[in-house]
Amino acid sequence: MKKNQLSIPTHLFTAVLCAFFFLDQDVLMVFATPEERLDTIGVYSMSNKKQCQRVCWYRQLCTSFSYLDNTGNGGVNCVLHSSHVEDADTVTVTTSPQWLEQIVLPPPPTSVNSCSGSRPCGAAGFCVPQGNGAFRCASLPAKCGDPDPIPNASLSNVSKEQGDVVSVQCVKEFVQSPRYVSMEIECQINSRWTGFQGECMQAVYHSPSARLLARVPWSLNDRWNVCVKGTFDSYQRMTYDFVTGSGSGADLAIQVDFRLNWGLDQNMINVVSKIAGTWANNKKITSPQLPLQAGDDFQLTFHVNGDYLRLSVLRNQDDVATKFNVDISLSSGFDLTRPVLYIRTGSDASLNYVNVAAGC
Repeated sequence: MKKNQLSIPTHLFTAVLCAFFFLDQDVLMVFATPEERLDTIGVYSMSNKKQCQRVCWYRQLCTSFSYLDNTGNGGVNCVLHSSHVEDADTVTVTTSPQWLEQIVLPPPPTSVNSCSGSRPCGAAGFCVPQGNGAFRCASLPAKCGDPDPIPNASLSNVSKEQGDVVSVQCVKEFVQSPRYVSMEIECQINSRWTGFQGECMQAVYHSPSARLLARVPWSLNDRWNVCVKGTFDSYQRMTYDFVTGSGSGADLAIQVDFRLNWGLDQNMINVVSKIAGTWANNKKITSPQLPLQAGDDFQLTFHVNGDYLRLSVLRNQDDVATKFNVDISLSSGFDLTRPVLYIRTGSDASLNYVNVAAGC
């Protein structure tokens, strides 16, 4: 038997269905396999089309059924669906060379009972009429197979019955992206797991090259922090670009350029953007001494919150640690809603650690 199939014991299946179908004792019920439609909610072997239709009447979510006229040949010939291929109220559609799909019609007045009229049982059950307006619900939840592996993630609390929820946890040094994506998957009525809508993205880089191009997991305006650790090797400059793509012509939402001795710029932090090839929003922050000097070991945190950028610099010079905070307004001209996809580092620094999802 395939792993996604559920066999209901003969005596239980008979108790649930024979009250209104007069089925044989060897009827087999299985749930959807991966090869079947995503809207499948039940797969059966039935004696005739009318039985298949009645199963659909008594299943809460059923809107159509597919039937294969293979009388006498055995095997699956009745499939229930939670949607249908046509919008018309009454239609029979050929969905494959032999299978016919039919939208379930309301039962005729003579067939309406406590089950077929209101479908009172939940999504995981069948309604079994008991006569005189009474009914009972038989729980027959779907079963899922093993969830597909999610790259760079582990799964916990794995159980495989309809409605069961499995937690997704990114492995160490990876983070979920987008930030607020659901970190759960659920076993559905069609025996399939809901898909994980995000991904686990690498956040930490150890001893990267000075010209690192790293994907970023979250949007710039979402209280974003980036940590960079290394040594400022140069007497000239060190740059960090927040870019909208990986190509050389990608827009720069923000460029932060530490200029110790770069032409006319001395002891300066230059913050600019570059959109469609045009430089704009040039902000120059000068000080008698740039927070970083050549040869300094440093820890640098970029903190974007609302309309400002805070640079927190921890400098270690001659075994003396000094911390600087530089606040830069981004309220005019900078578009923090732009889809920044990468951080690009450049110029003269030796990096030993980068975390694109947390501050230092």
